[in-house]
Amino acid sequence: MKSTILEAIALLIGLKENVLAVRTLLNNHTGEGGFIPFKDLLDMADEYNLWKMRNLRRMIIPPLVNMCA
Repeated sequence: MKSTILEAIALLIGLKENVLAVRTLLNNHTGEGGFIPFKDLLDMADEYNLWKMRNLRRMIIPPLVNMCA
C-alpha cells in the first residue's frame, strides 16, 4: 500500500484590490487543515480576473515497511 501526496502552489497576479479581495475570502482557509480545494482557488482567481501561475507536483511516497532493522 502506498500514500499519495498532492501539492499545489499558486501565485495570483492582478490589480491590488482584486488580490486583496481574494485574500479576504481566504481568511477562513489559513488554519491547519483548512485548505481550499485548488480548483476552487483557480475559479476564484478567474472571478476576480487574476492571472494564475501554478505548479502541480505529485509525489508518491512508499510506506515505511521494514525500515527499522
